[in-house]
Amino acid sequence: MSLVDRSRIGGDLSPAAERHLRGSLDRLGVATFEGGRLPAASDLTIDCSGLTVAPLAAASGLPVDESGRLRVDRTLRVPGTSRVWGVGDAAVLDGAPHLRMSCAAAQAMVPHLVAAIRTVDAGRTPPSLDVGFAARCISLGRKDGLVQLVRGDDSPTTAITGSMGAVTKELICRYAWGCMTWLSRLFAAPRGPRAATMLETEAARG
Repeated sequence: MSLVDRSRIGGDLSPAAERHLRGSLDRLGVATFEGGRLPAASDLTIDCSGLTVAPLAAASGLPVDESGRLRVDRTLRVPGTSRVWGVGDAAVLDGAPHLRMSCAAAQAMVPHLVAAIRTVDAGRTPPSLDVGFAARCISLGRKDGLVQLVRGDDSPTTAITGSMGAVTKELICRYAWGCMTWLSRLFAAPRGPRAATMLETEAARG
């Protein structure tokens, strides 16, 4: 297995985290290629180069950045509009270049968007979003992981590695999955009547 990166692998991590990442890749037998291409063709190539954005915003004539993400202000509203909002990976906040495409950013943006819309509906000025990051996680197997703790601007500080990194990564995944499950139950509509119940009701009426 080979890992190809046009820059330095782990270059955005702290020095200790980068050393652990490289050591884990060596232990797993992963060949690394930096700043270039594979020397030969591969049997299978998996593109992990990042996320892309649907062209809807650009096709609608709305303001977008160079990657096609919808430009929004700190209230998550498109500047110059009153009822057009953007959230998640499809939106980029003006003045917040540190907010990369991520579930961490989206999880903070969604409840803020709901609050902003409700505030506008009440005739008040919507609040500005102020959010940063706490960590970046890399799974290196069931018993090895890397959790890079970061400042709010996503710059690295210390790191949790090894088995504790794997446990921490697992807990974060369980938390994210639990939030989705809880929200789906919280906002789920009640079930409609079953066919047998409807027939019994009609029989009782008639």
